[in-house]
Amino acid sequence: MSEYRTVYLDALGEAVETMTTSWRRLSSLILVACLIPTAFANAREALSPPVKLKIGYISAMYDAPILIAYEKGYFAAEGLDIDLMKMKNATDSLQALGVEALHATTSSSITPLFNARERGIPLTIVAGAGVHSKGRGVLSLVIRKDLVENGRYKSLADLKGMKIVAPLHNPGQWMVVEAARRVGIAENQIDFVSLGYSNTIPAMSNKAVDGLVGNEPVGTRATADISAVPVLRMDEVAPMFPVGYVMVGSYLARANPEAARRFLIGYIKGVRDARDAFGPERKDYAKIDTILTAYDLLLPPGTILIDLPADGAASFDNLDLFLDWQVREGSMSKKPDPRSALDDRFRMDALKALDQ
Repeated sequence: MSEYRTVYLDALGEAVETMTTSWRRLSSLILVACLIPTAFANAREALSPPVKLKIGYISAMYDAPILIAYEKGYFAAEGLDIDLMKMKNATDSLQALGVEALHATTSSSITPLFNARERGIPLTIVAGAGVHSKGRGVLSLVIRKDLVENGRYKSLADLKGMKIVAPLHNPGQWMVVEAARRVGIAENQIDFVSLGYSNTIPAMSNKAVDGLVGNEPVGTRATADISAVPVLRMDEVAPMFPVGYVMVGSYLARANPEAARRFLIGYIKGVRDARDAFGPERKDYAKIDTILTAYDLLLPPGTILIDLPADGAASFDNLDLFLDWQVREGSMSKKPDPRSALDDRFRMDALKALDQ
């Protein structure tokens, strides 16, 4: 019995050792098999031949990630031959995108986007271009300093009867309308006018208008140039409201999805660099500021810097309120489903590629 037991245990021991060795070999093969895709992903080759893309920008703060990605070679590394095209304004960018004169752009023009889609023009949101997070609302209303000092303006209720420069049918005008509504002031009790920035500062200086609405750094410049006083920011009215979106036309969304994915890889890398520079630690801020200055994106001291989520996700927070107002104003025939314009596949694929 004792001899049999010893032989049995020896045999069992040999069998266990053999099984252990086999499992180790199998585990090694599985590990290698798992690492092969990762190795290829980390060493992904640039598209060849390079894909030529025309990208629009207007030197707004939400353009920063694209400008950074271009200058740092992130797009080129993905095999994209980018032609940056300076546009007059966000609406012009969308019009160019709709006729394929551009392949992608960042824009804050929400209403023209949905009106274009209603007409069958295939404009698609593929990422976010910033949010108005708490304390970082980059859309502001500023009032002439003399009106604050003489007591004409003490609170939002005093907007009644004032002449305010704002882009009409735009989130900036809606911000003021919504804030005023909450304190009992109707939209028709405020006189909204549309002027270019170059005309607005003289109009503020000669007291032809009482205040202005603008994206940063417009508010900061006005505060410095004419001693205007900031009295309202978008994050106070609609927290996390989108600053803008990254949009593409049919070529990237449908004809060349791989180029779209590569574009989003470069874009998100630019987002992360901008986020580092604009965050509390101001990492490499001087270098980033030099890049942006070359594209006439000037950020004077004190500018409230845009909040760019690290994953590039598009925000739709509080957008329903704005769209309801657009329908009431007659700027839209019907309220769209804003998420219907989003194709998140490219951003999600880009994140997977970056995080491997």
